[in-house]
Amino acid sequence: MHTSIVKVENNRITKFAEFETQETAQAHCDEHGGFVYEGSYRPDLWVDGEVVSVVEVVLSADELESQIKAQIEAIERKEIMPRKTREIQIEVMEYFAGVQGLTPEQLYEVNPAYKGMVDINNQIKALRAQL
Repeated sequence: MHTSIVKVENNRITKFAEFETQETAQAHCDEHGGFVYEGSYRPDLWVDGEVVSVVEVVLSADELESQIKAQIEAIERKEIMPRKTREIQIEVMEYFAGVQGLTPEQLYEVNPAYKGMVDINNQIKALRAQL
């Protein structure tokens, strides 16, 4: 595999195309600029001039926080369950289960909606703990 590296920002590849042959990769570079790397694209490639090496991607604290918050937002969007709604519904379900003599553990075993909300809530709590 040959990678036509067209754009680099902060020593990381931001625009590229992959080709089977050196010739097609070079033709792409001739048309769009850049240079050819003999190998496949990987997010941990480090570019210094036209020298490409593998350097582990280390996220800054701000980048890591943004990434975790984006994961939380994606889960909540997918589940159509923002934090306020999810936490209130869990409390309401636990209240009514308690009135019926069920513990949260028992409710978890018998109610798939409650189980799903608790599982999602626990997943998001684990992400928030990383912040």
